[in-house]
Amino acid sequence: MDCPHILEIAYGDFSQRLHREADSRRLPVAGSLELTERCNLRCLHCWINKPQGDGEARQQELPGPEWSRLLTQMAAEGCLWLLFTGGEPLLHPDFREIYLAAKNQGLLPTLFTNGTLITPGLADFLKEFPPFVVEITLYGRTQATYEAVTRVPGSFAQCLRGIELLRSRQVPLALKSVVMTVNAHEVRAMQDWARSLGLRFRYDPMLNARLDGGHYPWEVRLSPEEVVAFDLEDKARLQDLLRLFTNFTSPPPEETLYTCGAGISAFHVDAYGQIYPCIMSRGVGYDLRRGTFREAWRQFMPEARRLKPPQDYPCGDCEFSVLCLQCPGWAGIETGDPKTLVPFLCQVTRLQGEMLRQSMTE
Repeated sequence: MDCPHILEIAYGDFSQRLHREADSRRLPVAGSLELTERCNLRCLHCWINKPQGDGEARQQELPGPEWSRLLTQMAAEGCLWLLFTGGEPLLHPDFREIYLAAKNQGLLPTLFTNGTLITPGLADFLKEFPPFVVEITLYGRTQATYEAVTRVPGSFAQCLRGIELLRSRQVPLALKSVVMTVNAHEVRAMQDWARSLGLRFRYDPMLNARLDGGHYPWEVRLSPEEVVAFDLEDKARLQDLLRLFTNFTSPPPEETLYTCGAGISAFHVDAYGQIYPCIMSRGVGYDLRRGTFREAWRQFMPEARRLKPPQDYPCGDCEFSVLCLQCPGWAGIETGDPKTLVPFLCQVTRLQGEMLRQSMTE
């Protein structure tokens, strides 16, 4: 029997309302956990991956019982959405234990994976204990392109097998891609294939430097002009940008460099127990092996967010800042200084803004 007094709202509306409330009350509703930096692939663009067999990294990773302890503390502080990422998170030997600990705390886990390590047994496990969603990254629609990115023979077939294992069990699934010079010509084919399977698909052309300071992802990064050309080709993406540009004003200059929910409603924990405001902000962290999540959230995180912009910081006066991905995390990785601008982001944003302004006059 329907209950007429219970208000039904769309999930997106619920999520937005909850995030607004979480921001106002400083509740850590969304977290990402980097279970390992190791990966079984060797992707050209990757900003974080270490070899699968890196014994030193493996020894330093938090084991399952430590993650379980932290998950209990996160839930007690108000966490709801949780992302398992890496590296390749399925390489962690205690993945199932950690995943079940999150489910048992009532958290909504999302899994980011390359899909190549999904077995029938793991697919059965995820069917029995469903995630919020599994997102598999597809690097090409053909074997040649996919494996030109991953540099691992046979990985394309393994990825397709993983996708089918989850689809056949009706595990919540979405596909995505990272767009670069090597695979840009197959993005639309990937998009069409995902739609033919009834799966959501998204793509991201915004590559950054490596966490260890390496710049070689830049070698396969699209130019700002090519990034904006992709926006023009995708009508849905163009409409989203236009809606953002016309309906939202640029935020006023902040007293902090952080203009997002990092450290206010979101957090990131790396494979070794260090907590940061977000996945890209890897300056000073707080060691959760020696302290509690509550201490980190209530004492460390407010201090971490107090990073102030310099006097001549130009972002506050930029007419297109509502479109921009500029942040201290990206700047720190790309330039070594979180208080500087990322030229690539500025160039993309200005081109997007000019494109949208022109489309409004046509």
